[in-house]
Amino acid sequence: VSSEQLSSLSDDTVKLLAKLKSDDSVPPIKIDAYVSPRVPTEYAQTKLNLLSTLEELKALGGGKIQVVKHELENYGEEAELAEKNYGITPQEQLVGEGAQTTTEEFFMGVAFRAGPDKVVVPFINRGIPVEYELVRSIMTVAQSERKKIGVVDTGVPVMDRSSSSRNSWALIAELR
Repeated sequence: VSSEQLSSLSDDTVKLLAKLKSDDSVPPIKIDAYVSPRVPTEYAQTKLNLLSTLEELKALGGGKIQVVKHELENYGEEAELAEKNYGITPQEQLVGEGAQTTTEEFFMGVAFRAGPDKVVVPFINRGIPVEYELVRSIMTVAQSERKKIGVVDTGVPVMDRSSSSRNSWALIAELR
């Protein structure tokens, strides 16, 4: 799109989307992005990357990828729906530098659906390649069959036994 290659997708992503677009067995992929209208300065570039990458994916998806962007405040009806439907909530992040460090809560989560399958990325952190995270989730939800993995109980409490995953290790949350 630009000489600096801003908002441009990698060649591998373009190839994956071309395969996806031509595969009639994959249902349309619906993406709901939940972002706060105002994010801390440190996250402004991540938000911009997220929104522009979603637009690029939608454009290259040829109707196979549908994107709905929700700009929402931390509280309200739409925030409650994001939590109820996908478990996406505003995340508290440390922002600022040195003695000026504070915490702020804001949304930057994405949910992917294709037929009965869904993948949720509750928060896009700084430093995580946005394109990789989005394409990985799209390809996961587009697969008709997923491999299953088990966690052996060795007595080390890596997994919360309740339906909530709040007390589970990050590895378990990522595997889910």
